[in-house]
Amino acid sequence: MKLITHSDVPRDGIERSFGHRSWGAFVMLAIFLAPVFLPEHLGALAKEILDMPWWIWIVAGPILLIVFLIYLFILIAMWRSVTACFRRTNWVMKLSFEGVYLQFRSYLNHHFPDEGPTVVFLPWTEITACQKTIHHTKGTDSDGDTVTRAARYLDLHLKHTDTEALRKAIAKETARKRQGKERSKMRFHHAPVQVPEPGVVRVEWRGSKMLKALQSQVTVRPQRRTGVGHDDTDTPIDFDAQIISMIEQGEHMPAVRTARHHYGMSLSEARDFVDDLAQSRSE
Repeated sequence: MKLITHSDVPRDGIERSFGHRSWGAFVMLAIFLAPVFLPEHLGALAKEILDMPWWIWIVAGPILLIVFLIYLFILIAMWRSVTACFRRTNWVMKLSFEGVYLQFRSYLNHHFPDEGPTVVFLPWTEITACQKTIHHTKGTDSDGDTVTRAARYLDLHLKHTDTEALRKAIAKETARKRQGKERSKMRFHHAPVQVPEPGVVRVEWRGSKMLKALQSQVTVRPQRRTGVGHDDTDTPIDFDAQIISMIEQGEHMPAVRTARHHYGMSLSEARDFVDDLAQSRSE
């Protein structure tokens, strides 16, 4: 394991790179910009506002100003999210011939100076396995009702537990504040890499292609669910034995349904998992 700056990441020898797509930010930006492209409705609304009595303006004026400033702030944040997707710093994981590069500085905070470690390099020899993890937490919605939220991650299991230096570097980056004459005061609270426990490096999920890109180098463990309502342990291997038994009996679709039910996989992920098991058995 080696902590480096973003400029130290080599440009040559990179096989794959995984980052954030711009379509989500584009959709949100389009939603917030929709009122601007409705001049007829805006004109009618402006006429009604101008026709209001002067005493209403005294009360409503400050409120309208606050609403406009909040709207403007959200538009600026959305625009920065869109433009950040097209920068060279928009990546979370890079795969090279020697190992894996993980950037724990958010791509949204690209305006921070390139000083201090913001990337960790993990050689292939240090990684024992990778695993998709769905972590469940409790929260409240806009109505105040309790809901369970699920977040997806990619966990990299290491051969050692010496991850304290990385944990401290991530904590320092997460708590980083604006310094000196930096051109932007905006800071996004986004942590793409975590250390949930010693010996495990957790990366935010950027699609199933991450696992497929890693499976040629490290072992891919079955998906697991943790947090509220789930055990924080790996899925028992007995389920693999059940699926293998179904495959040997020619029951392909029941094997896919079992994989989806016990491992929480999507239909395509379950099919790929069953196909891989069938291929390994045939070999």
